[in-house]
Amino acid sequence: MVIARSKEIQIQDLLKAGYPQRNIATEADVCLTTVNNRNKLFKLSNSTMLRPAKRISKYNPLEEIARQRIRYYLSEEKKSQKLSLIQVLEKLHKDSIEVSKSKIKEWIRLERNRLKESYLDIYHAPPTTS
Repeated sequence: MVIARSKEIQIQDLLKAGYPQRNIATEADVCLTTVNNRNKLFKLSNSTMLRPAKRISKYNPLEEIARQRIRYYLSEEKKSQKLSLIQVLEKLHKDSIEVSKSKIKEWIRLERNRLKESYLDIYHAPPTTS
């Protein structure tokens, strides 16, 4: 929400004075969420100029590389000997890909499900003759 600079200054002044956020919202005639967001931004930037934080892209190229490597490792594993989470983690570390254990666990689960064969039984009703 875009608010006037005068209201931002008013919100900051009241926050510095120690007023509760609900009172600030009624005093400045803005919603409580706006006061809360402005307070967070002010604490993060420690400046009088309140501007929203930059967006961080959700796309991580490292993730795609790691998932390709996991796909490769899982395609090489034998049916009798499945790779454990630790083994995959060690192989990724050897390839200098640093990823958390929980992420690897999630990606292994997704890739194993992707590699599974699936069957669909389809039954056709015999044609009726009249």
